[in-house]
Amino acid sequence: MRDTLRSISLLSAFALTVSATFSVPFKKEINHSSVEKRHETDAIANGLTLYNVDIQVGTPPQNLTVQFDTGSGSLWVFDVDANACKEQTCNGPLCKCYSHPTGQSIVASLIWGAVDPSKSSTYEAITNESFFVGYLGSNVSGDWMADQFNIVGGVTLNAQHMGLAFNGSQNTPILGIGSSTDTENPSPLNNMVNQGHINNQAYSLYMDDILDNSGQVIFGGVDVEKFMGTLMPLPVDSQHILSVSMNTNGTDVSLIDQPDNAPRAILDTGAAYIDLPQTQFQQFMSAIGAVETIEKGWVVDCDWNCNATDAFLTFTLGDNTTNAGPSRPVIKAPLSNLIFSSGSFDEAPWTNTCGIVVESTDDNSTTIFLGDGFLRNAYLVYDYTNLQINLAQAVFETSSSNISEIPTGPLPTYVGQATGNTRLPQSYFSTCSASPSSTASPNSTAATAASPTSS
Repeated sequence: MRDTLRSISLLSAFALTVSATFSVPFKKEINHSSVEKRHETDAIANGLTLYNVDIQVGTPPQNLTVQFDTGSGSLWVFDVDANACKEQTCNGPLCKCYSHPTGQSIVASLIWGAVDPSKSSTYEAITNESFFVGYLGSNVSGDWMADQFNIVGGVTLNAQHMGLAFNGSQNTPILGIGSSTDTENPSPLNNMVNQGHINNQAYSLYMDDILDNSGQVIFGGVDVEKFMGTLMPLPVDSQHILSVSMNTNGTDVSLIDQPDNAPRAILDTGAAYIDLPQTQFQQFMSAIGAVETIEKGWVVDCDWNCNATDAFLTFTLGDNTTNAGPSRPVIKAPLSNLIFSSGSFDEAPWTNTCGIVVESTDDNSTTIFLGDGFLRNAYLVYDYTNLQINLAQAVFETSSSNISEIPTGPLPTYVGQATGNTRLPQSYFSTCSASPSSTASPNSTAATAASPTSS
């Protein structure tokens, strides 16, 4: 997460140890109906889908739920005496630690939990430095600690360093699974390798479609039944959007095509939306007939494309110096996977109104965030050992699984074995009598047309 947070979390996960891999299936809490017009200073209130993972800390284990974050290596939890907990009722190790983004404390439907260090025989205070982490519009501070750490049902990490938060305005504890360069406070991913649980600092992420309540994170492995085509690499420190095209009526229209001056792409589960520069954002919204409302922001008629055969945004990612021509990842994001039901509200222009997980950014922005709206269309392998992120087109609603262990050293070439839909049935949100289907591959004509010429 850009260490800027937009509310995305993980719910009720368990892990299964398989050789030098372990798989963490997870469930999502869909929260579309509560989404209102976004405010840049209100990072927490803008979430669409919540992804939470259950963890245990200490001996005997204390149960908590934390937000899963691919964009950082920070792990922190609430202390039972944290400000966020004081106004709530705690029962045993579980405490409803949640503060409304406006500062008004509420009892949330989610129970995050809090740690009582005095009840753990393996707790160790780390006194040589204090803990602080900042997010967009919020922050937390406290002390560093070390203790037994377990992703429920999976591996146990000994003496895992984590922040013990006492103060701040951030309301959801975080499990960052990125790598950390802080040798004094290694991340859980660092320790999975250090303590012999996986070979490389690598994991794969499959988020499935916007409505499915399942998904999968595999530490140390790749599931070739969850994607189509070949996993294509991007350097961790050089991810760029070379082109974006839209197709709303069977014809590709270029929105971004500047490979020589490409904006940097941030692939972040901590962001809910796909960014587009303001000019291209307006062009896209106009093409799908979207309108802006005061209450819900930009909305579209869920039935807008009853007669359309397909509609999507196509993203070509890469770096001119290291990813040439056809080796660049191309990911298609169908409109059916970018909209969500807004429910009824006073300003609703249509009987069946949908929100859109696309937002505008400054035309001159050099950084564009590709959040949950983009990532659920891709199968990703985060490989911090080799400093690359690998992408391929994800397929939806598949129960097939074939997990390959990631070996020590360079990442092998993985070719997807999946067959299935890369687009949701239109009937999920629309009242159209017919629902076109698509198994479009990123190697389709539309995707190829969107690829820039090699330089």
